Amino acid sequence: MWDQHDWNHEQLHVAANAAVACWFTPDGEGQLAAAIQADGPLAADTFKAWLIKWMVARNSLLRHRTDLLTFLNEHARPAFLAGEHQGPVLVEHLRDQVQAFTHGRPTSLMSKFAFSCCPTIYAPYDRRARSALRVLHFVVPDHNYGPYMGAFTAVRESVAAALVDIHITLEAVMDDLGINQGNYPPNQPPMDQALFEMRTTDKFLMLLGGFPAGQL
Repeated sequence: MWDQHDWNHEQLHVAANAAVACWFTPDGEGQLAAAIQADGPLAADTFKAWLIKWMVARNSLLRHRTDLLTFLNEHARPAFLAGEHQGPVLVEHLRDQVQAFTHGRPTSLMSKFAFSCCPTIYAPYDRRARSALRVLHFVVPDHNYGPYMGAFTAVRESVAAALVDIHITLEAVMDDLGINQGNYPPNQPPMDQALFEMRTTDKFLMLLGGFPAGQL
């Protein structure tokens, strides 16, 4: 069984740095999340940038991209932003509804859209992270978002404890990266401790699953 005390501290440092950097990068995770959460429908150009950023453009068939965007604007976005968080059940329900507009099962796409709407509630579903969860002896069937989120939440708790053990804090990482939350653009959302833990856990699992550190 896994133990956070045995984890690679260097990977945790890399994951924490990537979590903060990717959130605050111009046109990165944070600003795209803010655009999706903003009043009014998500614009086509922003949606295209989001698809590319989250590496799910391949799931979006060009001939159905307008239909997909319409569905996300009219159904998925309001459901996620309503505050009635139904967790994995909602992600899977909306994934199944949108499948006609996508290539393959759009579990990753819908989970990443859910994350962009509610970054501290949902975690992106990713093949590399799923592989890492299996390495940590979790049972995570393909495209089953419920067990995935359950395993992710368990690892997040251990990541949070490990960050404390090795003295990695959000404030210290931001200082190291030269990021000052008081001086960023108006469309840049902040990062709190809960989001820091969520994003660090995701980056850590990606690393553990074999994703190159330089591409996080």
